[in-house]
Amino acid sequence: MTPTLSRLVDQFGSRRVLVLGDAMLDSYVVGTSTRLCQEAPVPVVAVSERLDCPGGAANTAVNLAALGCQVELMSVVGADQDGDRLCSLLRQLGVGTRLITVSESRRTLSKQRIVNGDRLLARIDQGDTEPIPRHVERRLLAQLNEAFVRADAVVISDYAYGVLTSGMIGRLRTLQQRFQHLIAVDARDLTRYRSVGVTVVKPNFDEALRLVGRQSETVPGARVALAPMLGEAVLDLTGSRIAALTLDADGAVVMERGQHPVRTYASPVDQSSTAGAGDTYLGALTLALASGATTSDAATIAACAAGVVVRQAGTTVCAAHELRQEIILSASSWATPESTRGQRTELALPGPAGSTKERHGRDNPTEVGERRAPALHQA
Repeated sequence: MTPTLSRLVDQFGSRRVLVLGDAMLDSYVVGTSTRLCQEAPVPVVAVSERLDCPGGAANTAVNLAALGCQVELMSVVGADQDGDRLCSLLRQLGVGTRLITVSESRRTLSKQRIVNGDRLLARIDQGDTEPIPRHVERRLLAQLNEAFVRADAVVISDYAYGVLTSGMIGRLRTLQQRFQHLIAVDARDLTRYRSVGVTVVKPNFDEALRLVGRQSETVPGARVALAPMLGEAVLDLTGSRIAALTLDADGAVVMERGQHPVRTYASPVDQSSTAGAGDTYLGALTLALASGATTSDAATIAACAAGVVVRQAGTTVCAAHELRQEIILSASSWATPESTRGQRTELALPGPAGSTKERHGRDNPTEVGERRAPALHQA
């Protein structure tokens, strides 16, 4: 299996991917806190550094670029410092930005995290989240026609922050009826894309539960047992051919119409402060499918890519050479097809021996973004 998976990764460089969605700037303000503020019982953080990273749909695009493909991002930012910073980072990281519209009437989405050592103290969200203005939508619609045709695959990252309007989704449906592209979707509301004819959707377990109107499951093992049945419901509700349910430490269960479910396993790690591992997973899954992989092989490749980033802090990516190394180390034992006959809600899904396979560390973890001078703070 390993040589086959590696050959699929080698094909990533010839693929062209269009990413469409809500781009934002992720910032990490990192420092130390040893006392409380006199004005209120909150920690005083002495800032030592700030790290800016592409977030949201921009992080999806950066993950795809790191895996070696040609990426164009279609989104909207404001005519402000955060928008300039985001576009600059994207260009540095190999993402095409000519389809990003700068709107004078919109503030760039940003999420600033205040971190004390390895503890997240607060997150400050800024930017506009209402639907984009009509004149901006018209510009995106005009660009989408040409960009869709050029792409080998389309990835939609919809945080419900206003870029994916009903008009945009309608145009995607029209284009897909004509060209039948590979379309992968990660969205707050996946049912909005039911009529589009998408190839793969990627909800996490809680998102899938909300989609079918169920409450969160807290019983140990319940997620793995319910995942196949839940995945079938997701396929029906979204009209997708493939549904990838990510289960955090329990790995993922990938469902395809008419096929047995495939479970992949996550290597155990300490509590992770990683952001955007789901973007890594979806990017790798999409590129593998666009390169001709079976669903099982694509699921294994995606799990390997996600395994690389969860061992890192912050918003990170998996580079193509790191993915190849991860495949060599562990992919041959990850994917296991299982049958869900009858009405069974529990599944005996065997994993690797003990399910505690150790992974080699990385000497040079990949960081996305650049460090800034420390932000001003008041003692």
